[in-house]
Amino acid sequence: MKKTRAAIILAAVYYLSPGGCSRNPSIPMEIIEITPLLELNAVIPDYKIMPFFNLFQNMAIDQQGNIYYLKFGHDRIQKFDKTGRLAADIGGIGQGADALFSPTAILVENDSLYVLNDAGRQVKIFSLDGEFKSSFKIDHAWSPTSLFVDREAIYVNVIDKSNKTRNDGKLISVYDHEGRLVKKIGPIIKCNSMIGYNTFNRIRMIARDENIYYAFINQPLISWSGKNGGRTAVLDLRKFGIPVIDAIAGRIDAEGIDTPETFKDDSVSSGTCISFCSGFAVDEAGRIFYIPNTAGSGSRDEWDNSILLFNENHKLSKKIYLKTGKETVTPRDFLIAGGKAIYGIGTIKERSILFKF
Repeated sequence: MKKTRAAIILAAVYYLSPGGCSRNPSIPMEIIEITPLLELNAVIPDYKIMPFFNLFQNMAIDQQGNIYYLKFGHDRIQKFDKTGRLAADIGGIGQGADALFSPTAILVENDSLYVLNDAGRQVKIFSLDGEFKSSFKIDHAWSPTSLFVDREAIYVNVIDKSNKTRNDGKLISVYDHEGRLVKKIGPIIKCNSMIGYNTFNRIRMIARDENIYYAFINQPLISWSGKNGGRTAVLDLRKFGIPVIDAIAGRIDAEGIDTPETFKDDSVSSGTCISFCSGFAVDEAGRIFYIPNTAGSGSRDEWDNSILLFNENHKLSKKIYLKTGKETVTPRDFLIAGGKAIYGIGTIKERSILFKF
């Protein structure tokens, strides 16, 4: 990260443990200069930031800088080299083993492209050139939208459709690289309806060392669980007195928006909910980067367009802003990547860019 030293505002840092709280923490601000890697609109003409884009993992990058783009509605993945040239077209509707049906998440790791194929309730694995390698079924899945892969295992956010009680299941199913279910970890958020159960248990996740870190998309919660099913810890972002989070949460009561406890009966549910998390990443040191979703929050605060950084002790340590030259970059998402680097998607005015963080 390139730091603009003069832009680091010195302030007293009030650290918070998960059990403590302060309504007005004094948190330092840091401005980081980034270098755009690619202007996404120039490479992918139909690329745009969709209101619901953060529900899906629709972009990945490999160590050579090739970009993989999940083209929604077309059941295929496009691979572009780092110059923006279309290098491969992967998947598509068909009857072959390489066919895709409503894919919702992609990730590159172990020199392979992993695809969460929703309609087939399976994970499909391709070479980086798009050659089909293998696949396996995932257990009782209902609209899975998140996966992570490391050298140890494949982790899938499985919303268990077979669980009729809905409130005693696990959040993440862990498979070995042969596709065998090994264990389930992480407690779910309890809900009063099946659709609510599906809605409020959508996450983004990243495995680091001995833990799985995950941020709930539609709740202001960050959690981590031991890979072996050990203790789960929770950060409730509402306890930190962050104005932009408070503004998002304030809409729930003001507009009668659904919560896990108040979500209407499945047969009449409006499906109206708040998205808190726009982007989530964890580095090798265990520091957590979180982008609040300010779209529609009504917030007009200095915390808007910031990245929240929680240190390795999971305490809120600073808010980060991005610039490139004289232009301000609005962070929109992080690419969920298996390697050490963290890649992000941001906007400069109407242009979407890919950058390395």
